[in-house]
Amino acid sequence: MLPKYRGPAPIQRPLLAGETESGVSIIWMAEAMDAGDLLLQEREPILPEDNAGTLEARLAEKSAALLARALDLIREGEAPRVPQDRSQVTYAKLFREEEMEIDWTKPSQEIVNLVRALSPKPGARTWLRGERLKILRASPEKNLSGERGRPGEIAEIGKREPLAWAGEGALRIEEVQPAGKKGMAGPDFARGRKLVPGEAFVSGGEAGPSRE
Repeated sequence: MLPKYRGPAPIQRPLLAGETESGVSIIWMAEAMDAGDLLLQEREPILPEDNAGTLEARLAEKSAALLARALDLIREGEAPRVPQDRSQVTYAKLFREEEMEIDWTKPSQEIVNLVRALSPKPGARTWLRGERLKILRASPEKNLSGERGRPGEIAEIGKREPLAWAGEGALRIEEVQPAGKKGMAGPDFARGRKLVPGEAFVSGGEAGPSRE
């Protein structure tokens, strides 16, 4: 929803920031990027389960209908021109390589937001046993018990998704994509790799603890 999130990543950056609303803006062209007067706008809620892929699909459908309305207004000579409020302008920059790496010292909700913003592509990155992985789906875990572990440490392997500690709280690892392979459900990944509590996801390929 212009004037917020001008730039090349207007879908991903709101997800990263934990926004609950996005939308579509039809604007008149201007020399500066996304700075033109507003012709039409329509809001779209960001659902808790949304990632960049699901949100983009809904916005694409909404934008087609909104563009058709805009063309009708232009043809009828009734298209409005509403200047954007410059005091509300923010920018949505492309993600740098280092931003795509999960920092397990951050709160669990921030990690989940990163996963949502980068899913399905390019994917939020982490490492386990020297293997690079992408976390495609995760959710904060609110029902915590037992002794707290270090950030990234796997606290629980059971029939549910693996539970990993964050800098604050913990998260369920719901879908993982190993390098060069398709995504798989968290429990399937845990069984296939024979994960055990005490192992840890790490950043930047740092050496993690062995399971032996």
